[in-house]
Amino acid sequence: MKFIFRFWFVLVIFGCETGIDDPQPGSIPVADFIFQIQITDGRTINFASTSKDASYLIWDFGDQIGRGFTNSITYSFAKNGTYLVNLTAGNKAGINTKQVEITVSGRVDPVADFTLSFATISSQLEVGLVNTSVNAGSYLWNFGDGQTSNMENPGSHSYAQSGSYQIELAASSADGIVTRRKRISVSVVDEKKLFAVAGKTWKFKTTPYQVAAFPSPTGSAYFVLRNGSVAYESALQLCELNDRYSFTSAIFTNINEGDGRVLENRNECRTVASPLPASYLFKRKSLTSFVLDLGITYLGDIKPGVDGFVYELIELKDSTLVVSYVRADQINPVLLERVVMVFETE
Repeated sequence: MKFIFRFWFVLVIFGCETGIDDPQPGSIPVADFIFQIQITDGRTINFASTSKDASYLIWDFGDQIGRGFTNSITYSFAKNGTYLVNLTAGNKAGINTKQVEITVSGRVDPVADFTLSFATISSQLEVGLVNTSVNAGSYLWNFGDGQTSNMENPGSHSYAQSGSYQIELAASSADGIVTRRKRISVSVVDEKKLFAVAGKTWKFKTTPYQVAAFPSPTGSAYFVLRNGSVAYESALQLCELNDRYSFTSAIFTNINEGDGRVLENRNECRTVASPLPASYLFKRKSLTSFVLDLGITYLGDIKPGVDGFVYELIELKDSTLVVSYVRADQINPVLLERVVMVFETE
């Protein structure tokens, strides 16, 4: 009985040892690996472990992002740079680490960007251009008028005539594989033609006219918008229809030649003396619009704001002038409303 017990005990020990995949407890692993940078993408690397006596692996790619646990792995770094790649090999006997400093340099996609400047231009038909793109090797400007340029910084561009144009900058990577684009819309005016047109004598339009920029159901010459919808349209009084406005010279001196004004609380005409001419400037409000900026009101409205109204020029054609401005609602000053006025030539 004693002999049989010992034989059984030996078999158990032998069976347990053959079932363990780990190396002998005294064999500390040796961490090692090889790698290859992909030809098509310099930031993507194929890694393969050549470690010995390891029961588990931990990859750390040194960018505080990537980790892995398999024998072979492909990893793409987000940015170019030098990284300390660590491979840790471990088993029950201990751990061992291999470190390799790897520099990656792959293609960096360009970012197309530019701004428009009006600080140094000599004409309202000219637009200043400031290229702020990065990571680009070549550029192509399209100015929206059929003209192009492949200069990095063309400085400015002059248009032949008034209008709205879309400027596009295409910035391409040095290898030409990746292209990014940015577009900005801009309006320009021919000042000489503008002054010639604006210098005419204008009156409120008496026939229906649809303003392209705003909803105008009946084509009224004077209407008010609230929240983008027409709140009301005004039936113009005789004294308003008799008003005449002219804009002369670069500062557009306003000469009121009408009979009087409408009293808002009674909706009646009352003859008043013509006010003194008011000088105001024609200037840009944004990249896509121009304004007539005053210290006082004009064009029939008797309630100027604290700093005067800023009139946005909506349309200016040979026989049609459309302007608008934003003011506080006359009943609820917390709300804002837009007044739109349409004029025609004498």
